[in-house]
Amino acid sequence: MTNSGKALSFYFLSLFLFTNSLLPHNVEFILNGNSLPTGEILILDVILSGEGNIKPIEQSYDNKDVQVYYIGDSFETQIINFKVTKRHILKYQISSNKMGRHKIPTIRVSVDNQIIESSEIFIEVTQKTKSQKLQPPPNIFDQFFGDPSQSNEAYSQPEVVFHTSKKVCYLGEPIVGYYVLYYNGLKQPFLERDPNQSISFPFFLSETLSQVTVQIEPIVNHNGLSRNTLVYLKEIYGLTPMKVGNYSVGATNFIVGDSMRFGGTNEVIPVTKGSVSVLPLPSGAPANFNGAIGEYDISLHAKTAEIYLGETHYFSIRVFGSGAGMGIEDPLDLKNAKVKGEFYLLRKEKSKVFRKLPEGEYGFYSVVEFFYSFQSKLEGKREFPMGSIAYFSPKKNSYLKKNASPFEIFIRPKREYTSSNKIEKTKEWNGVWKIVLWIATGTIIFIALIFGVKLYVYQNLIKESMERLSEKVGSKKGDILKDYLLRHGIHEADASTVAELSMAFQNESWVKIFNYCSKKDRQTLVSISKNLLN
Repeated sequence: MTNSGKALSFYFLSLFLFTNSLLPHNVEFILNGNSLPTGEILILDVILSGEGNIKPIEQSYDNKDVQVYYIGDSFETQIINFKVTKRHILKYQISSNKMGRHKIPTIRVSVDNQIIESSEIFIEVTQKTKSQKLQPPPNIFDQFFGDPSQSNEAYSQPEVVFHTSKKVCYLGEPIVGYYVLYYNGLKQPFLERDPNQSISFPFFLSETLSQVTVQIEPIVNHNGLSRNTLVYLKEIYGLTPMKVGNYSVGATNFIVGDSMRFGGTNEVIPVTKGSVSVLPLPSGAPANFNGAIGEYDISLHAKTAEIYLGETHYFSIRVFGSGAGMGIEDPLDLKNAKVKGEFYLLRKEKSKVFRKLPEGEYGFYSVVEFFYSFQSKLEGKREFPMGSIAYFSPKKNSYLKKNASPFEIFIRPKREYTSSNKIEKTKEWNGVWKIVLWIATGTIIFIALIFGVKLYVYQNLIKESMERLSEKVGSKKGDILKDYLLRHGIHEADASTVAELSMAFQNESWVKIFNYCSKKDRQTLVSISKNLLN
């Protein structure tokens, strides 16, 4: 793992893509270079775009000239030039100590139980140059006390720009916004939003999107100059316009610098704001239009088709589809209903996620469900009022209306009960409830005892595990702790997590730190404790 970190640092600036031919199931084999000095490594990404399940078949390959090891996987949701895709990536480490041109062993992966193999991929293994040999091996202290070479690029003033997925949108139509740094001459650019400056999205509802990655070309022509790019991935925004007009959005400040320049200072620069024109919706909206924009459908959900007079029937109407779910109101329009006192709106539930849409792209998908009760005043066959919604479709540039399927229910005469029947039923139910109560009480007590014993044993095991971890790592913290863990075979991601925890809770024991952690971090701590013990 230490060698992996060294090689990634060494090749970060000279990264370029070698892409193998596109295989079935949208699988790509992408190598981050085609040559390497002896003792260094390359990284091969096996990328599955779209839906599907990909997994490695073998963990390692060796054809005597080249060695390949599987090192993990990751998931990405990408927006590339405003087109959103989902990717699952398997990562392999490639190394060789034998100079010359060598063929990489055939990599085999399983995609939905179908085996996919890489085609022929060659790498050139060269001898380390004199300057490389004289250079001390990188370690954790080189980031702070090393003397990294200066970038060959001429320095130019960095610029942070706020971009949106659309420059023109309709009122209420959601768009995606994100920040991009344009720079030259920075060896390892540092980009962080100024915590003392708020973000301005005038007349837009904003929300941060999780598990979304935005990527653009690494080098672009920006304002007539060739500039490197870096997307600020910590904050990707979903924006919904609330007022018609032309707006400048995303105003804030960013802190920009070079992480590899020892003694360098960071500077605070204002953002070049993005421009968005919000158009009014066209005229001719239906009477029941309340501002919904997207591509929606509607369905009615009811179970019973027959009840007795005086009894209550429950049902729901669900509106679902592409869009933010705003402007979707009561499909039965009970406020203006002709028949009063039979239908009642009980509640409204709404959910919204950023996901793959039925149209094939990614965006907001909403489900709005209305729950009703119905108590008929009349006997016989009754038909529910037609539930309907009206919305504006940006794709068709027109208003659309959809109706729920009709539903009929038969109302029988009121159910008659005699006094003796009521008394007998009451006695029966009282006896049943007593039995149920005793069984439930006994079950709860039994479960509580079992849970208490398990919790006691679990807490003792965790305490012992964290005490062992404390004995192993001692007072090491931060990068020193991370370097120690890497040298003991701990995965780099896990080592980074433990190092960050040690800095966040510097005055706490590992037993207390464990209590502050998420479920995933707790599992990481227990696993590392076991590995160090072995």
